Amino acid sequence: MKPTINRFTLTILILLFGCGLPSHQNREVQAVNDSLQKNGIKKELAKEERKKQIEEENRMDSVRLDVALKDAFNIAKDAFRTENFTKQYELQPDDSSYAIHIDMLIDQLLSDNRKYFLLRRHVPWATYIDLYRIVDDKTEKLITREQGGMTYIRDTLVDVNGDGHKDFLVHWYPASGCCR
Repeated sequence: MKPTINRFTLTILILLFGCGLPSHQNREVQAVNDSLQKNGIKKELAKEERKKQIEEENRMDSVRLDVALKDAFNIAKDAFRTENFTKQYELQPDDSSYAIHIDMLIDQLLSDNRKYFLLRRHVPWATYIDLYRIVDDKTEKLITREQGGMTYIRDTLVDVNGDGHKDFLVHWYPASGCCR
């Protein structure tokens, strides 16, 4: 009878310990799941914060480019009355780590004997080209182009198709993933 009691006691002990282990393992699994969920939430918050930061940087870059445009117009508006005008300079916004290189040209650029204002703004990631027709002291926007910084080479005015009218050409190099 003693071996039966020993077996019975042993069986009860095994069942008690056996039932207790999964509960402990479940707590560990739950702790790991909670930790992973918290890390996932942290990563999502980090992504959202980075997205907001990029949007704010883009907004500030847009504001800086607008300031450069207005600055160029302030300089060029007196030259609208002159025969021709050329100026190159750099504008360093106070809150920026990069300079905006500005090229301005006022002349009879096309074949119609009218005066035009060609404005280029170069920043590290792009070149912005604007062509305006000058009528009296006012401008009419004709062309606006944004060309990626690594792809812009130059622009020119030349009669390409032989129709007697100058054409505005942007010479650019497609980004191949390597180099020019």
